[in-house]
Amino acid sequence: MSPRPAKPAGPSLPWSAAPHADNPKDVDRARRKAVSLLRVSPKSVAELRARLASSHHDPAAAQEAISQLIAEHKLDDRALADALLRSLLRKGPVSRTLAQRTLERRAIEQGAINDALVAAGLDAPQSAAAAQFARAAAAKVPASWPAQRRMNKLLRALAARGFDEETSLDAAREAMPDAADHLTGAGGP
Repeated sequence: MSPRPAKPAGPSLPWSAAPHADNPKDVDRARRKAVSLLRVSPKSVAELRARLASSHHDPAAAQEAISQLIAEHKLDDRALADALLRSLLRKGPVSRTLAQRTLERRAIEQGAINDALVAAGLDAPQSAAAAQFARAAAAKVPASWPAQRRMNKLLRALAARGFDEETSLDAAREAMPDAADHLTGAGGP
């Protein structure tokens, strides 16, 4: 790392928008802690910043350590968002809403969330994904169950994957036409 230039003289000249750690040992300690935390599990930039703060690291030293890790591609919100979406989609189609909430819970930067959602194809209308999931889920529901019970099971599965009510009802009607008479609530027959 190249040495920092001397601070400009005078209070009216801003030094930097980001705080600068005065002690390289503080940066080294924060960096070691950050690397240790990342070995345990991947983290977003915001999650790592919060963990370093809770470990009582100097905020400027923590930010400098985070900046180093980002520059070295060891910390990347977009890559984390992509990995989380791949894991979520392995279980089957999900709604954009569920995917977005999952990424937001990890405090991933909004631009990285949007890019990952587009890359995963979750920017398109959700009806096709809901219909695909509903067909697969309907095939797993025992045909011996009463129609109302089968339909309720399918609707619960669609809701658990984050599909809204209208999309779920349409997908359920398509996947179980024999049980569609047993739909209740908004959008029923």
